[in-house]
Amino acid sequence: MTSDSRNVYENMIFVAIKGYKDNGMKYVKNAIENGAVAIVIDDDEDIDSIEEDIAIITVKNSRRELSRISRNFYDNPSEKLTVIGITGTKGKSTTTFMIKSILQASGKKVGLLRKYWWIYWRRKKT
Repeated sequence: MTSDSRNVYENMIFVAIKGYKDNGMKYVKNAIENGAVAIVIDDDEDIDSIEEDIAIITVKNSRRELSRISRNFYDNPSEKLTVIGITGTKGKSTTTFMIKSILQASGKKVGLLRKYWWIYWRRKKT
């Protein structure tokens, strides 16, 4: 599944998300041409504008449904992880790296996800 019609290939689901500046409905035709077998759209969209013979799934919120579809497709990966979220105004980076160090020292595999990058630390075998 994807919400980017340029990444659609045969037998995929295309989720047409309403963005702040653009609407995924504009790209339904392209997604179908690229091989989409089903389209997920918000229930307030005009399904009559889709002329092709294809499965159309209407939902209240296509953005939320994309996350649900993805979660199920990838076998609920968050259920296999312990996730720690840190928010606030000051001290987030310091707190994050302290927690990472503590977990690593206890032998845990640790991944760190930040706004623009992520790191996966692997404990070296000795």
